[in-house]
Amino acid sequence: MFARRKCARREPEATAKEEYGRVDIAVDCSGCGVAGSLIAEITADTIQPTLEVSFIGALLFIKHAAVAMDRGGSMITISSLTARIPGPTLAVYSGARAGIDHAIKVAAMEYQEKHIRFNSIAASIIQTDMTEPPVS
Repeated sequence: MFARRKCARREPEATAKEEYGRVDIAVDCSGCGVAGSLIAEITADTIQPTLEVSFIGALLFIKHAAVAMDRGGSMITISSLTARIPGPTLAVYSGARAGIDHAIKVAAMEYQEKHIRFNSIAASIIQTDMTEPPVS
């Protein structure tokens, strides 16, 4: 939701707060294709899309959703088991997911006075159109 913030016309957390009066829970489930490459073959251009969604977007999600949680709440990010159990060609994806898992711990410390709780769910690979090549 927040990964492409520059393109958004309106802040989603502001819309939710206006419509419902408050935000108690926020879930970041952003992701992009997991087409991996060997480290020897990656370039800045091939790394950027994954980092924008899986790390930068998730970090901005935390920042902006926390603004709307003025009475505490719960923030959840859907991460990946690859953050803990990496595999060949997944350096960028698993690195981005490991990074956001670490950032969640930092966020828990920084937002403890606002009573916002943070959790990360390390999902395994789920067969969808997006994951078709690695699952096949």
